[in-house]
Amino acid sequence: MTHSRLSHNRRAFTLTELALVMAVIGMIMGAVWWAASNAKETQRENDAVSELQNVTQGMMNLMAGQSFSVATPANITAPMIVAQAIPSSYVNVQTGVTADNPWSPQNLYVYATGAKTFQIWFYNVSYQGCLTLLLQGTACQAGQEGCPTAIYTAGGGGGNMCQPNQSNCPNSSPTYNATNIGWQVATPTIVNTMCGANNYHGGTNSVIFQYTL
Repeated sequence: MTHSRLSHNRRAFTLTELALVMAVIGMIMGAVWWAASNAKETQRENDAVSELQNVTQGMMNLMAGQSFSVATPANITAPMIVAQAIPSSYVNVQTGVTADNPWSPQNLYVYATGAKTFQIWFYNVSYQGCLTLLLQGTACQAGQEGCPTAIYTAGGGGGNMCQPNQSNCPNSSPTYNATNIGWQVATPTIVNTMCGANNYHGGTNSVIFQYTL
């Protein structure tokens, strides 16, 4: 009899209680998703900085004392892959002649832009990735080997350009200030102006680093 009464006294969850439970579960799942997405984006940024450093060093080692035979800017990604200036870990496994960046397959390029200059392009970069690349890529002393002589953004940043200690940076027609003491112009405020404020779903920023051999 007692067991029967206990069973009879049990009640089901009300719709309000079920809604509260579902809301709590939703909040927990949302927090987990946000943390996972944030960690993945941070990993992409770290990988991109390493990729920039490794490709730059590979290009500098390969081209030491040499020059490019180009009349106009030329995409030299494929021959640089063959020459192993671009490490094999960045090569797109499907094509074998293009390179990937952490945000987008086949969207890392190397261009020869003059006899003694080349550029490394990251296409389809997230807003936060753009900020990180510009700040980390210019954490060097101007004039040092492997330190960029110019940084550009296109797409999200609207075609902005900066050089070390450049006045009125960023702009599309820079005034040069060749004091050659560092990259102080690449501050968080300036790179925020250079990068387009997009969320990553393919991205809109193109981030370009120019180097002189």
